Amino acid sequence: MKLSLFGGDVAYMVTLGVASLPVAAALVGSVLLALGWFQVGELLGGRATLGAAAAEVFRLPLRATLWVLRHALDVPLFGARPLSPVGDAVNAGRSPAASVAAIDRAVASGGDGGRAADAGPADVRGAHVKPAVPAVVGPDETWLLVNGIVETKAMARASARLITDLTGRSVTVVYNPSLGLGMDLAECLLGRTLDTASRPSEGLADLVQAQLALGRVVVLLGHSQGGIIVANAVRTLCARGLADAGVLASLRRLEVYTFASAADEAHAVPSADGTLVPFAEHFGAEWDAVSRLGALTFSGWAPAVRGVTIKPETWNGRVHVLRAEAGEGKRPEDWQGHLVKEHLWPALVGGAFGADSVFMAKYGLHRGAAKTKSS
Repeated sequence: MKLSLFGGDVAYMVTLGVASLPVAAALVGSVLLALGWFQVGELLGGRATLGAAAAEVFRLPLRATLWVLRHALDVPLFGARPLSPVGDAVNAGRSPAASVAAIDRAVASGGDGGRAADAGPADVRGAHVKPAVPAVVGPDETWLLVNGIVETKAMARASARLITDLTGRSVTVVYNPSLGLGMDLAECLLGRTLDTASRPSEGLADLVQAQLALGRVVVLLGHSQGGIIVANAVRTLCARGLADAGVLASLRRLEVYTFASAADEAHAVPSADGTLVPFAEHFGAEWDAVSRLGALTFSGWAPAVRGVTIKPETWNGRVHVLRAEAGEGKRPEDWQGHLVKEHLWPALVGGAFGADSVFMAKYGLHRGAAKTKSS
């Protein structure tokens, strides 16, 4: 990241993080204490052993804590909002960057592993569902980007401009405001580990559904914490699709692409022909800690650490991995790969992710261009 461009933004985020640290510590501490008390009840046998009334004694603090936090974060101040009119992100009548045959070959490549590479995975959705396929190019495309933690509006807009340079598409940032590192991590804890619906994810689901209802293809991108918000929004849309055939049909026009996603799930539902919708692809660096905590592990690409349960039915989408240099020792740069502008976009355009991606086959208009350098 060039401090000459974002030095003021970095200083602001550091100051905000320090100022909000006591509040963040109190929030995370209260959740962990309540969660620990709940685990004590589970170790004692839970409802089956203790009975309903006694088990509720161990559950009640966690329920109350999550209820308070959920409503505290539900105020409009914390809601994600587009930084520019969504109409500015509608790209009319754009052609794919490659032929349909090239896109089909990218689909067939299956990424670098994970559940979506299977020809027909069986899971709790009942049948051998078909892998997701990208939507046909419609008359209009709406491009939306959800930012990661500790990003200012200027940083998020810079990422959107780089996407425009790469794809030729206009992009609207659905900005999730940062409240400092500690508060952002607390929000990640609620949205990812505890699956708590948030104002940003619910608002994003409404926005995407409205764009789909207009007959548009929606290209939804999320970086880091943005991957969590996107995952929760998609989960909401899938639930709505199961209750409404019209919403389910529209999900064929939703494409989800995440970068260094911290999410532990990526939901999909079978459409009328059994194909999983929406289509999804995920990009992450092999040794990026956030990707390891999220997409790389829960897609099945990386082995899960002890105590982590992988649920294949909650992951949809092929995975593309920026691999470290081969050799006996790790170089310092091998541990990089989390930042979009500095690491992931240049690697994507340069072909360093290995198997060609559907995203690049369909939208990568500037592959190999000079615009790959960080901005």
